[in-house]
Amino acid sequence: METSGRRFKAVFAGLHQVQRFHDSSNTPVAHGGDDILIGPLRSMDAYHLVVDPMSALGYTFSSPELVWRLLLFTNYQASLVQIVCEALVRELGRRLLPPGGGRILITSEDVEAVYAKREVRDLIVQRFRWTINLDNRYRVIALVVALRSLDSDPGETFTPEELHEDCEVFWPAGFASGVLTSKEFRRYLEEMVGLGVLHRQGEQYGLRSPNIISLLGTRQSLHQELAEAPRHFELQYEYNPTMNRRIVGRQPSCGHRARR
Repeated sequence: METSGRRFKAVFAGLHQVQRFHDSSNTPVAHGGDDILIGPLRSMDAYHLVVDPMSALGYTFSSPELVWRLLLFTNYQASLVQIVCEALVRELGRRLLPPGGGRILITSEDVEAVYAKREVRDLIVQRFRWTINLDNRYRVIALVVALRSLDSDPGETFTPEELHEDCEVFWPAGFASGVLTSKEFRRYLEEMVGLGVLHRQGEQYGLRSPNIISLLGTRQSLHQELAEAPRHFELQYEYNPTMNRRIVGRQPSCGHRARR
C-alpha cells in the first residue's frame, strides 16, 4: 500500500483462524502474502533466552546439557522458559556468593527442584492448557495422541487416519467424516504442529515432547476427560466465506414491530 510516496504494510495477527483464512481463495488474507508462524523457539534462540539473561544476573549453568534439559521441560516455549527461569532466580537468590567471587553455579539438582515445585508445575500446566483449549478439537487430539503414546515406544508417531478414527470414537459430533473431512483433520494436525504440541515426521504425527503427557494428566484422567467429551464439548463457530456476506440495500422487515 502506498500513500503520498510512503509505503505501509498491514499485519493481520491472530491464532488458528488466520491460518485457515490463508487457505481460502475468497478472503483478502489469502492474497496478502506469506503467513509467518509464531510458535516454539528455534533451538539456539531458546538456548540464548535461557543462558544470556541468567548470565547477566550472575548465574551460570554447570553444563550446556543442563540448559537443553530445561528446554525439554519447557517445550521450547518462551512463556514456559520464563516461568522456570524466574523460579530459578528466586530460589538461587537465597544462596550466598562463592567465597572466591564469580558466578553462582546452577546444578541439575537446582533445575529438578524448581521444576518439581507445585506452583511452577501448576503454572506450566495452565499455560499449556490455554493452548489446547483454544479449540475443543485440539483438546481431543492432544488427549488421543497422549493415550496412544503411553502404549507406544518413546517418540513413536501415528498416521492421520489412525488419529482421526480414535478421535471420532471419543467425540463423534466433532470428528465424524460427515462433519470433518480427512483434509480438514490434517489441517488441525498441522496447526497443532505450529502450536508446539505435535511434531510431524514424514506423513505421521506424534507429541513434540514426552513431557507433554505429564502436563495432560495420568492415564486414568486422560480416559475420563475423553469419556466426558460428548457431554461437555461443543463445536465452535467457524467463519465460512461462502455463507457470510454483507447485506446491501434495505433489509426486509422481519416480523411485527413492538409497540410501546
